Amino acid sequence: MTVGQEQEIELKFSVPQEAIANIASHPAIVAIQSKPATNRHFRTTYFDTPVLALRTQGSILRVRHDIRHNTTIQTIKMPEAAPKATAISPRREWEWKISGETPDTDVVRTAGIHALLPEGALEALTPIFTGDIHRTEILLAPPGGLVELAIDHGELRSGASVSPVCEIELELKEGPRTLIYDTALALCAAGLPLRISTISKARRGFSLAMATPLAAPLVLPPPALLENMPAGQAFRMLAAANLSLILSNMESALDGRDIEGVHQMRLALRRLRSIFSFFHPILPRDVLPDIRTGLKHMTQVLGPERDLDVFIAETLPRLSGEKPPALLMQRARTRQKAMHAKTEALLKDTATTIILLKTCRFLEDERCMKKEAQRSLSTCAPAWLDKMHAKILHAGRHFSHLPEKELHSLRTRIKKLNMAIAATQTLFASPEAERFALAASTLGKALGRYNNACFARDMLKKLAGKGKPPALLANRLAQQLATLREKDAPEAWKTFKTTRPYWE
Repeated sequence: MTVGQEQEIELKFSVPQEAIANIASHPAIVAIQSKPATNRHFRTTYFDTPVLALRTQGSILRVRHDIRHNTTIQTIKMPEAAPKATAISPRREWEWKISGETPDTDVVRTAGIHALLPEGALEALTPIFTGDIHRTEILLAPPGGLVELAIDHGELRSGASVSPVCEIELELKEGPRTLIYDTALALCAAGLPLRISTISKARRGFSLAMATPLAAPLVLPPPALLENMPAGQAFRMLAAANLSLILSNMESALDGRDIEGVHQMRLALRRLRSIFSFFHPILPRDVLPDIRTGLKHMTQVLGPERDLDVFIAETLPRLSGEKPPALLMQRARTRQKAMHAKTEALLKDTATTIILLKTCRFLEDERCMKKEAQRSLSTCAPAWLDKMHAKILHAGRHFSHLPEKELHSLRTRIKKLNMAIAATQTLFASPEAERFALAASTLGKALGRYNNACFARDMLKKLAGKGKPPALLANRLAQQLATLREKDAPEAWKTFKTTRPYWE
């Protein structure tokens, strides 16, 4: 029997294990509870082919047995073809009541869903992992609609491997898409310790079954903009893509074993902040200060850890020639752990969840735009790029005499320009655009290397404590700084300054 197809619009949050038992009785939940809570106990088996064809497609097929009600539901989920949002997980979903604990492939074929799955997948299904989950479902009635709260705790199991589950989900049942963010923000403001999670049970289970890292860093190219795309639509597309990367890299950044997690999250944060800056002429001023301040704070916390990661992984080995001094490396690792603890505290802080939810909500609300947002980006961008370019030329007019602090400020402006160029590159494809982009990128990289060298110089002094940094390392670093400051950076600046902007 087909229960039906619907689109899931849900938010998932990780919850500390010690807090999960008190969620249902929290005053903020009770105040908007529409019906008595329903307690359920699920035993679920996830199926795929031996080569994981469904997972590769982004789909899942599960058979879930409700022990309390003695019913079995077979579900197929697929990602939405063109998801609009960021923290929201929009998915197409089909459900059937079935008998037995193995997939009923006939109902899938009857509904025509088999045509959407990889060829031959239904014939090759095999169990991959199981879940044993206790769920409390509460229908909430916040102003403007209905939201279902699901509180899940239990475990996923594959062979002898086990992964605990401790999370809640908010699913929009009725009302505008912004309502799900408003509900989550109200719960956070009431003190519930929520952290946005993009890790589904399926992803967690497959990671368990395959013995692969759960939190691999995610890198994606920027979305391609269309020539006549309204500026407001382009802003949402670019901002949503980077916000999605921030959320997707949170688990990897928290894990800390792969330094790319922090790097990709910080990079996405910088790009998102640059997008807000570039598109500010079409954005309302009253709702942005809170968001932009919060995103800046996140970048400032992640920045020092990333700088030290580069120092340990690249700069110190290069300066040492062979193996870095053991004591120096030990002290650097100790600092790295302390900095990662700050990153971990930031990402687990409910204040961070609130900033990210506010950003998501802002992007979801199409009314939060000025009238100018309807103009095409290809019409608006030249003036915006020209203004950024003029400010850079003014700030660097005495380039060879700029102190370190002002060089760093100039580097920040160059990074914002480079991100604006990358975001709009599909609108201005030409040899002139490629030349200018190369000149701006080369300058940004030269100033970036100089910044890394300055950080390394200061870090060597800190790691040396009351003593002096090793002479060999200090001398090599001094030579590198001199080359960058007196040759590489000035040459890159001269090329940039004399390269004609492609938008003129």
